[in-house]
Amino acid sequence: MSTTIFSRFNFATSSRERGLAFANRYFAGCCAHIDEAAGAHRALELLSREQLSDLDPDSSIREVLERGTPPADSLDTVEFGMKLEEEIGASIPSSDDAIWESLLLRVLLGPSAMRTTWDSATLPARSVRGVIDERVRLRSGCACGQRAV
Repeated sequence: MSTTIFSRFNFATSSRERGLAFANRYFAGCCAHIDEAAGAHRALELLSREQLSDLDPDSSIREVLERGTPPADSLDTVEFGMKLEEEIGASIPSSDDAIWESLLLRVLLGPSAMRTTWDSATLPARSVRGVIDERVRLRSGCACGQRAV
């Protein structure tokens, strides 16, 4: 029996738990930051296809994604594409770089991604903390004043 990239671990439970542990470790004290850090962590695990129990919030998105596992074959690639489509609620038209960058932005920034002023081409150079702060800014409701410098 073949193991796919998604059957290696249960994304529904353990990814959520790892995301909450990450959020509480680095963003405790602010509900908005905890929620958005957990969501960003889950999105990064999905995109990197790796468990990120040691995620550093000051790592760049590029660093996190480069350590991930590439799909092993065309079936893994199709399953990965379907999982991303499920995550963002839209179909993925092609593998063009601009479309991939836009997809990254939508997955990492979540439901409010369409309101960001960020250029999707700059996303790989941004830090995980920066992505979380942008998610919080787009969501609003944070009173802690915690911002990336």
